[in-house]
Amino acid sequence: IHAALLVYDASRPETIATTALLHQRLLEFSPNAEVIAVANKSDLPNDDVALASQLSTHGVAHPRATSAKTGDGVEEAFNAVAELVVRRQG
Repeated sequence: IHAALLVYDASRPETIATTALLHQRLLEFSPNAEVIAVANKSDLPNDDVALASQLSTHGVAHPRATSAKTGDGVEEAFNAVAELVVRRQG
C-alpha cells in the first residue's frame, strides 16, 4: 500500500479512536504508506481543531476537512495524498 485516506466522522469524536487504531494497523502492514486523515461531515458543527489535535497525538498527520454532502474538500484530499505519493517517488 502506497497511500491511504482514513475517513472519520467529524460529528462523532468517538471515531477518533477507531481511526487511530486503523492508522496503527495500516502502518504495521505497510510502514511507508502515506496516510491522510479525512474528517467527513465538515458541513456540520464540530471542533475540527480539537479533532485534528487528538489525531496528531496518535501519530496521524495531514488531517483534512471534507463534506461528502457538499463535496467541499473531497478533491483536495485525494490530490493531497496523490502529491505525497508522487513526491516520495521523486
